[in-house]
Order: sequence, then structure tokens, then C-alpha cells
Amino acid sequence: MYSVFWYTLVRLSFISLCLFALCISLSAQVLADTDDYLFDNSLLRGNRYNIGSINQFNDADNIEPGTYQIDLFINNAFLEQLDVKFVKSKQGKALPCFSYDNLIRFGIKPESITGIDSAASSEEYKKQCLIPDEVITGAKSETEFSKLKLDLVIPQALMNVFPKGYVPPEQLNAGETMFFVNYMANQYHVSYKNSATNKNMDSTYINLNSGFNLGLWRYRQQSFYTKQSRSEDNFVTTSRYVQRAITPINGELLMGEGYTTGDYFSGMAFRGVSLKSDERMLPDSQQGYAPTIYGIARTNAKVTVTQGGNIIYETTVPPGPFSINDLYNTNYAGDLNVSVQEADGTVSTFVVPYSSVPDSLRAGAHRYSITLGKSRYVGDHDPFTEVVYRHGLTNSITLNSGFQVAKSYQSFLLGGVYTSWFGALGLDMTFSNASLPQSSESGRKIRLSYNKTFIPTNTSLTASSNFYSRSGYRELSDVLDIRESFKQNSDNWRSTSSEQRSRYDLSINQSFGKFGTLYFSGSIKNYYSSHKPDKQLQVSYTKVFSNGVSLNIAVNRSRMGAVTDNNDYLGNMPGYYNPAAGSSGTKETTTLFSLSIPLGKEINSPTFSNSVSHSDVSGTSYQSTVSGTVGEKQNLNYSLNYSTDSKDHTNTWNGTVQSRLPVGTLGISAGKSRTYSQNSVSMQGTVVLHRGGITLGPYAGDTFALIDADGASGASIMGGQGASIDRFGYALIPSLTPYRYNNIALNPEGMSTNVELQSGQYRLAPYAGANVKIKFRTIKGYPILISAIRPEGADILPMGADVYNEDNESVGMVGQGGQIYIRSDREEDRLTVIWGNTPEEQCHLAYNLKGQDLDQPLIMLKATCD
Repeated sequence: MYSVFWYTLVRLSFISLCLFALCISLSAQVLADTDDYLFDNSLLRGNRYNIGSINQFNDADNIEPGTYQIDLFINNAFLEQLDVKFVKSKQGKALPCFSYDNLIRFGIKPESITGIDSAASSEEYKKQCLIPDEVITGAKSETEFSKLKLDLVIPQALMNVFPKGYVPPEQLNAGETMFFVNYMANQYHVSYKNSATNKNMDSTYINLNSGFNLGLWRYRQQSFYTKQSRSEDNFVTTSRYVQRAITPINGELLMGEGYTTGDYFSGMAFRGVSLKSDERMLPDSQQGYAPTIYGIARTNAKVTVTQGGNIIYETTVPPGPFSINDLYNTNYAGDLNVSVQEADGTVSTFVVPYSSVPDSLRAGAHRYSITLGKSRYVGDHDPFTEVVYRHGLTNSITLNSGFQVAKSYQSFLLGGVYTSWFGALGLDMTFSNASLPQSSESGRKIRLSYNKTFIPTNTSLTASSNFYSRSGYRELSDVLDIRESFKQNSDNWRSTSSEQRSRYDLSINQSFGKFGTLYFSGSIKNYYSSHKPDKQLQVSYTKVFSNGVSLNIAVNRSRMGAVTDNNDYLGNMPGYYNPAAGSSGTKETTTLFSLSIPLGKEINSPTFSNSVSHSDVSGTSYQSTVSGTVGEKQNLNYSLNYSTDSKDHTNTWNGTVQSRLPVGTLGISAGKSRTYSQNSVSMQGTVVLHRGGITLGPYAGDTFALIDADGASGASIMGGQGASIDRFGYALIPSLTPYRYNNIALNPEGMSTNVELQSGQYRLAPYAGANVKIKFRTIKGYPILISAIRPEGADILPMGADVYNEDNESVGMVGQGGQIYIRSDREEDRLTVIWGNTPEEQCHLAYNLKGQDLDQPLIMLKATCD
């Protein structure tokens, strides 16, 4: 009997356990399959207030209709921060809505937006606020209101496909009108010891780069000031110009004083007008050279492109012919291996040759440069015109052309680049015809270039050569100076280009992987005259070990050819031969050995570097340096250097300290040897005059941003080179990347506890040269937590009740246990708590912060709400 009892009991227990496990499993599955949470109003027992509105918290994504500043994502990719309007949808839920133009701006295809039934109603329809969930098939809005984040999930087939890095022109920001001055100032002093000839010297140098913008037009001026002991001060303006972007043709227009590119003809400083391509306007995947990949797929296939064993591109293509034209420029890694994997599992592969020289362009791409002006620094303000045009015909062929014309001078260029499996070969021919004071001469220059990366050995080879005709070839800058020199002095100056016969350059980079890198370069210049060849050779080896130790060995051999004919000597005028004297030439061999050792593994650990160099001309020198950074943000750099030499046995100590401050960068240096002592102070930064006042910051580039965050003093700029919000609420971001999205973020650490950032991130894409003002919204006020007490006999305040200040502005909500959190800039106020529509469903409470520590992170009070 007992055995039957125990058997039955065990059996029932086992069945109960199985049923319990099954229930747990089903419950877990249900919970895993749903994100819904339910707040049961019946749990608030004994509460006679109207608390039906508490149901709004049963949906984590439920939002009250209204306009909110929110971070917008498209398919989980951050797009921008903007004010988004939320309206009631057909299902009664508040969803985001956008104008038709905004949806198109987000990259959604126009035909994907439904609801436009006729042309007559289309314009009216486009003015409406459209809910993506309702007008785009398959679209879904996912809102995380706690993070102020909205993600629009749009089927990829309904989105426009743009090249990687593409920024729509309508999203480019031209900035605001501000006046700025970038300055670099240096005060230098040296005192000489026991010297009868050398005297103490003081030198002052100030470089100023200033300007302002009016819309897309920007004015720039570059000047410098110098003052040295026993000499007069000197202030010179080197250039003034206005400039603007012309996005439809991807160009930059400049009017004023500028410089030609110098890519094919001699570089010239000019005063006039230029219009040239700005490659920065193109997406990253369209810059430089990369071949277009053509292929055919039988099914929905996956195409994978690898280079040097690394996957650099992968996409899915539909059946039929396909082309890939948005590869990044990665010429250094060699040919491309393309794999096409069909849906049925079959795979086909092929190789696309990939080599280029700097002149190479993608198929269909073009670059141009047009200059009309007068010369500066050479000649006598002579007018000239220069035009250069390049066009990529195919993957293999790029054509180059151009001309340079001035009075009694013409120069024409024709050439191109051919790319194939054996590498990239460039050939350019330039012809010139010039009238000189005593003759007319014509000639030509031929330039050859070659580039190839050999994958099996990981070797990169670059070679170039220039050949000049026996006589007669002239650069425009040489011709203008020859004419001017003859007009002033009747001297028969001859330019280096007229005497040069040929030039050969070769560089080889050989990587051995973890065993280091070997680099070789060589150059030879030959002349038609009695000037002997100039030769230079360099070989170096570098290796970085796993522990951070780096090794570098280099040998450099140079030989400047002798001149036996006095008529060929390089004289006082740069670039010209003076027939007054000769030269014996020079040659020198230098060997360098350096070793760098990190003294620790922390980020601020110093580095100890030693180097020994030997020259057969100046002897042997030794240097030891300790350098590093200080501070969590590495805002202070230091360096201490000791050097000596075997020739003069002079021991020299040098030290530098540089600190990045919110208003600029301060540097101090000092040096001492037995013959002199030196010290200097330098400062660089930017001064910006804007509508809100004057702001100081780090040295800024041509494209920068001004942060406006009222009350956020002390907050630092992420990646802002030490910049932080000043006491007036402003700060400078010294550099932005033009025509690219820049994510700007503030670090609230260091801010007052009485200020809160409503958003800490901003995204923008500026034009080149734009000075952009970015507004970060803040809430200023004291953080207050009030424990609300009700009169005797009254129920506690219901959770979720709204709280308003005396101006009827919503300042908070009642939390658990009748606690109210608000942020207010008032030291005293009378609050109203409302949880229904009748006068009985509200109460009032007053608070006063007198006697409280207003700087504490959270002020805690008790008050009666009656």
C-alpha cells in the first residue's frame, strides 16, 4: 500500500513538473515574441482620480502629437538632426510626418510615394505633411523617444542608390557671415657668447590669414609682419581674393591673386580670374582613379571585389549586365579580383588590372583648369592665359590637353595615360615657342611616367623621366624673367630649363610584411652645357616591432655637378645662370641610424629616441630626445633634446613645451650651447567676430564652425583640439571636412549642474570655406526633486500627472510615490499639478530655494500640494 502511494505521488509530481516547465517555456516564448508592456490601472487600488491617461505608458513608442527636435536615421544610418512633427495616424497613434520635398531629400524615389492621383492635386498633395508609414509601401517608423531617435525603415528598392559618400547639393551648408583672423606669432631671441661679430638678435614674426563670407562668396587675405634687430619692420600682403563654389560643374571660381596648379606648365602667381575643378565636391568613391568593373550575372548574384587578399567591395546585382563604378582609390594594393556568386551556388571569377599614375581618371570623369590674369613675382605683370583639360575616355585611356599663351609666347600640351596588365604608362608632350630679346626659339619637352604594383612580391614601382630638346624649350616664367632682366640690365640670363637635357626619377617601395619596409629612390639631371649631371640616391629601411620600438636606417648620396664653363654658373638670381663665375660642384654621403623606444604602455608614456648620423663633409652627430604628452586629453606636449658632434664637439640642449588651450596654442622653447643661448615664445589661434560677440579658439582651417550653446560653459568639443565652450556660450571647431558629413558632439563634462543639453550631437555638410554656426539647445535651471505631500484625507498624487509652472509651461511629470522632478531657473515658483479635466483633479504647491546649496547636483525638497 505504501509503495503504491509513493509511486502515485512521484508520478503526479513528475507530471506537474512537466506541465510547469511547459508553461514556463510557453510564457518565455510569448514574452520573446512581443515587446508590449501593460500597466494595469486596477493596481492603483483606492484611487478615485481619473487615471485613464496612464495607458499612454503601455506603449514604449507612444508619443504625444507635437514637434520635437530629434535625430533622424534612415535604415539605421544617421542622417541629420531636425525638428520633426508627430501627428495622429489613421490608427490613432502619433507618427512622424514630413513634406514631400523632405522625403525626396532623404533619398526616397518619387515613384515610391503613393497618393498623388492626378496632376491637378499633386501640388496640393506635396504641401501636406506625409506619414511615411502610410504613403510608402513597406515603410515603418521606429521611435526611441527616450533617446530622441527616429529610424525610418525603408525598403532598399524604394531608395535612390548614390555613390558612397554622396552628399546631396541641397544639404550643403553655406554658413553665416563672420569675420575671422587666423594668426601665428613668434618672438625669437638669441644671445651669443664671446663673439666679436655676432650680436644679440631679436626677431618678431606674425602671419595673418583673414577673411569673411557673404553667402557662397568668401573673401580671403594673407599677410605677414616681420621685425628684426637693427632693421625696419615690414608688413606684406601676399594675396587677396574672392572665391566661391559652383556645384553644378564641380568647380571653384577665384577672382584676385592666386596661383596656377603647376601640374603641366610652370606654376605661376597671378592676379586675375581662375575656374578649376574641385575634386572635393565628388564623393570619396568618385575621387582619384579606379576602374569600372563590367560583368554579367545570370541570377540575383553576389559580387565580391578583393584586392591584395582584402575584400574592398561587395554588393548584390540583378540578372543581366552590371557595372560597378564607385570603388575607392586603392591603387597601392594592385589588381582587382572579382567574384560573381550566383544564387544556385556557381561562382565565376575574373581579374581587372589596376594601376595608375597621378594623371589617371575614371571612365567618363573630367578635370579642368582655366586661368586668365597677369603674372606676379615674375616678369612685369604680363597678361597670360592657361587652360588644362583632362578626360577619362575608358578604364584604360585618359587624355590630357592644354595650352599656355602670353605675348609672343605659346605652349601646347597633348598626352595621356594608358593602363593595362603591365601597369600605367603616361606620356605628355609640351611644345613651346617664345620670342626673347635677341632671338626666337622653339622646343619641346617629353614626359614619361610609369607605375605598377607587383602583388606576388608586394613591390611598388614608380618611374618618370623628362626629355628636353637640344635648345629652344622655354617655360613661361623663365621667358618673362629673361625679358624683364634684359629690359632692366641688358643681361643675357639663361634659364635652367633651357640648359636641362633630361631628368630621371625612380622610386621602389618593397614591403616585407612584419619584417619591415625597404625604400629606394634615385634622381639624375643631365644638362646640355658643361654643367655636370646632378645625382641623388637614397636607400632606407624601417621596421616597427610589436612592442612599439621602431628602427630606421637610411643612406643618402648626392652629387651636384661641377661647372667648368663660367657662362653656366648658377648666379644670384634664383633659377638662372650668371655668366660671371664658375662652380666646382659638391658631393656628400650621409648615413642615418635611429631607434625609438616607448617608455611604458600607457597612452601618455614618453618616447626615448636616439639617432646617429655621419656625413663625409660635416662629420658625425649624435642626438637623444625624450618626448611625450601630459594630461588625459593630451593637451600638453613636451620634448627635451641633447645633441653633440665629432667635428666641433659642441654640446647643445634644446627643450620645447606646447600647450593646447581653449583659446589657442601656446609654445615655449629654449636652447643652450657654449656659444649661444636661445629662447622663443609662440602663439597661434583664431579670433572670430560674429553676431554674438568675439570668440577665441584654436588655429582654424578655411572651413570651421562656431558652436552656440547658451549656458553650457565648460563643455568640451569632441575632437576640437582642446576647444571648449567659453563663459559666453561659444566655442570654435577649428576644422570641418568640406562636402562631407561632419558629426559634431559636445562632452557635457565640466558643465554646470544647472544646465542640461537637450541634444549633444549635430550633423552637417559644409561648402569649402564655409563658416557655420551650430546651435545646441540647452535647458538652464536648478535640478529640483520635490516630494509632494497631500493634505490629510487626500490621496497621493497619481503617477503621470502633468506639472506646470506659473506661466502655464509644462515643466515635468509626477513620478512614483508623488515625486516631482523639474529643472527651473526660478528660485521660487508656484506649480500646478493636473491629472484630469475638473478643478477637483488638480492641486497647487509652492517651493522656495532660499537657504539651499544651489550648486549641488540635485536639490531635494518637500512641499504640500493642496
